[in-house]
Amino acid sequence: LHDRALDIPSLEDVVYYPANKNFEIYARQTGPVEASFEHYVTEESLELIETFARRAAQDERPFFMWVNFWGPHDPYILPEPYFSMFDPEDVILSPSQNESWQDKPWVQQQMSSHYWGTDDLDDETWKEAVAKYAGYCALLDWETGRILAKLEELGILEDTVIVYTTDHGSMVGHHKLIDKGPYPYDDIQRIPMIISGPDVHRGQVRDDFVYLHDLTPTILDLAEAAPFPCSNAQSLVPLLAGGTLSQVRDDVYMARHHHPFTCEQRFLRTARYKYAFNVLDIDELYDMELDPDEMVNRINDPDYAEVKDDLQNRMWHHIREIRDPIAGSFNTFAVKRRYTQ
Repeated sequence: LHDRALDIPSLEDVVYYPANKNFEIYARQTGPVEASFEHYVTEESLELIETFARRAAQDERPFFMWVNFWGPHDPYILPEPYFSMFDPEDVILSPSQNESWQDKPWVQQQMSSHYWGTDDLDDETWKEAVAKYAGYCALLDWETGRILAKLEELGILEDTVIVYTTDHGSMVGHHKLIDKGPYPYDDIQRIPMIISGPDVHRGQVRDDFVYLHDLTPTILDLAEAAPFPCSNAQSLVPLLAGGTLSQVRDDVYMARHHHPFTCEQRFLRTARYKYAFNVLDIDELYDMELDPDEMVNRINDPDYAEVKDDLQNRMWHHIREIRDPIAGSFNTFAVKRRYTQ
């Protein structure tokens, strides 16, 4: 069995973080695609799909399955052909690559300069990293395609609801940052959510505000199962059918804390504006229409005073609604800043 198995992969062409030599930014994994973690996850998933489909055919009960590839998280460890699939010279870097951190929270610059050391990376290295990220996405596309092909082979693709989403995005060089972290940017907060299935109105692209935890009532609704009580989640089934949510949201509220270190933050996003409450540092306000790259913090701009008041009032409503323990700090700092700046 040992002689017939794949060799244990090793890493080549490794590039490390300048300030953290224990972590790779990207590397080439030796051996075939079949030796990759992503391929292993798919193989295990295909076996389970066959088992679940067989059981479902016998007792006419639906099955639920969650497949977690982990990627395209950094480090971007890829086998060929995905490691070299995209030419770095074709990469166009984001304008936010020129981030100056003027009027930005101190922690952002510290994450770039000290935690990762990415503020000193040259454009060539960033382009390589972005190209590897794209290769990682292509690998996951291929593996996901294998799962869809198995569902089609078993004759259950058209009867299966598929949700393709993730828990967070990635900076991938935007604002000289990488991975997730204590940042308010769309790069990590705005994520894909693609849903297909027998009762889904095809070809829709929606801009409704939804939460990941909306998936719980959505999946239960689609499975015709008993609803799970949750005060601020709602089924997305009306959207899937081409309609509207029972309670249309005009903003979303987000929280972040304690990873990779203590840094309490709350975020509120409307269609045009984004507000970040940073407990121990300057707050942030971005005009997403005029500044989609989130380069200019307008929190102290007098022209946005009314906007700031509205966003802070909205945030206070959410804080009270869910009994967020940040309430004391918000009243102490955000409200005080409103009247002293």
